[in-house]
Amino acid sequence: MTPNPTYSEEERERVYSTVVYIAKTLNENSVNVILDATGNLRKYRDLARRELQKMAIVYARCPLEVCIIRERKRRQSHNTPPDIYQKGLNGRSTTVPGLNVPYEEPLDAKVVVDSGSMGASECADRIIAELWNCFF
Repeated sequence: MTPNPTYSEEERERVYSTVVYIAKTLNENSVNVILDATGNLRKYRDLARRELQKMAIVYARCPLEVCIIRERKRRQSHNTPPDIYQKGLNGRSTTVPGLNVPYEEPLDAKVVVDSGSMGASECADRIIAELWNCFF
């Protein structure tokens, strides 16, 4: 969607609006969707809640220090720009959520896991169990 991302507020608005539109279109065609997006501001999550009939916010809480360490250890980029936190820390980027721009924690998450202290399997098990209870 953004071949040369700038991570500006305007660009983020367009990206999140597009992601929600695609999710809504898929939902209307009986496709379940997981939106894996930072959604650093509540207004982005509020947009999704308004547009999607069934929605549950899953908040994987993680201390900023742990995020920075994990990024340094990451072997594959998964199409994300490398060294995001380092660029934010040394002033080469001013748009890193939680570092240079706000990260607003969800106020209404259906599931909260502490991925800084819980293992990946434990987080996944809790998320699946809680979502199962929400929707079935």
